[in-house]
Amino acid sequence: SIELKNKEIDKSAAFLVELKSSDPSNSLIEQKELELEKLNAENNKLKLKKYELTTAKENLKEASQNSDLKFLDNDTRLYIETNINFATSTEDSRPDAQAGTGTLGIKFERKFIYGRVRFTVFSKNDEIDSEGIADTKIFGSNLLIPENSSSSISNFSFLLGTKSFYKFESVQQDEPLLSKKRIGGYVQFSIYNTNWVKSDVTLPVTTTVLDLHATYRLLSLDIEGENNGRADLYLLAGYSNRRLGGDYGLKANIEERNNFIGTDELGFDAINIGARLEISHFFGQVNLTNFGDKGIAGFSGNQAVITIGFNANLNLKAKGSKDK
Repeated sequence: SIELKNKEIDKSAAFLVELKSSDPSNSLIEQKELELEKLNAENNKLKLKKYELTTAKENLKEASQNSDLKFLDNDTRLYIETNINFATSTEDSRPDAQAGTGTLGIKFERKFIYGRVRFTVFSKNDEIDSEGIADTKIFGSNLLIPENSSSSISNFSFLLGTKSFYKFESVQQDEPLLSKKRIGGYVQFSIYNTNWVKSDVTLPVTTTVLDLHATYRLLSLDIEGENNGRADLYLLAGYSNRRLGGDYGLKANIEERNNFIGTDELGFDAINIGARLEISHFFGQVNLTNFGDKGIAGFSGNQAVITIGFNANLNLKAKGSKDK
């Protein structure tokens, strides 16, 4: 080791000094000087090897830290999001067919990319109950607007989208009205749980929803005044799917499924078009869907759904990488 080599060098140097002072003409002096030079050379090699090893360890540690920093989303903004909205079908105005919900979740934005995860924490309808044995429309309305009922905190929604399919740096603030750079899109997956009640029969129902939509930002304006936000108008069009599950989807309940909505089918596909207006924290949206001619009252054919609501975001500050 370097420590032992240093002791050996000190001992040899001390002997050489003593020898020179006591007998300057001693023939051993030259030999001891050569031995001391050799020991110093070996010691320097050990020091160099130790330095190279220490440097390599430090470089490895720095490389590991830098590889982690590359995944720090310093440009990402994170929010706690609360949402209150009301939705209704133009075909069914009964309270059980209308949605009044409150959600809580996390939202993020990174340049054009955005996403959110929401959980329903309040719903004005705990379950969907028919008004009589012949009433199937209330269940069709729930299938159209599955968020209008929730048993406890049992509804979940995940959305991921982009405001434009072009690179953020390539889009200008004054893009032409008919520019392709105004086209974006999103995918949304949701799970809704409730109970359908008809006469003395109660079935737990899980409705999964998949939406694949393209969006077009028609207008985007700053509202005059300090901190008044923005006004954005979007057009949207795409595909929507509903699938029924839970106990309702069991083979043993095929007959009951016919009693609830007049068919034992579980999956339904639709084309949807709509528009969404956002003014600061408030929004309004209209959707026109067509799930085909399945003969389900309150659901099949052309159905219009109107939604209004309020969003509030609490910005969460994340620790970013240090400037280098």
